[in-house]
Amino acid sequence: MNRRSFNEAVVASLDLPPRERDTLLALARTEGASFPKGLVSRGLLTAETLRRSYVALCGVPPFVRDPSEVRPLPPEMLPLPFLRAKLIVPVALVNGTLVLAMADPLDVDARESVAKATGRRIAVQAGTEEEIREAIEKGYGESGSSMERLI
Repeated sequence: MNRRSFNEAVVASLDLPPRERDTLLALARTEGASFPKGLVSRGLLTAETLRRSYVALCGVPPFVRDPSEVRPLPPEMLPLPFLRAKLIVPVALVNGTLVLAMADPLDVDARESVAKATGRRIAVQAGTEEEIREAIEKGYGESGSSMERLI
């Protein structure tokens, strides 16, 4: 599913008066990637509802963090600032495919950047921004564990 179709489908799922729905549909067509976050910040969606929308509308599995996971990549392949900026975190390496949890599974540029940097096929899972930030900090951040221990 492309971004515009996703944004429009999310608006269609909201219980809104017709005038407000029309206004949001116009925004959905122009705001692109920032639109879903805007719905969350406006209180029209929760972060969890947004994640469920990615799962239902895009067929992306949900991110379920397992604290015992071992990170499949050394941090120099996907630097911490990149992970934080794109809100992605490597979850697993399965049969040569790198599984990424992403706050925005429709971010094709981020997926392509990771594929190019790692030389791997990419599969994605949908997570909330908070879940992804927590997983990044626990797995890669300076506070939870040092970068040296991850290598």
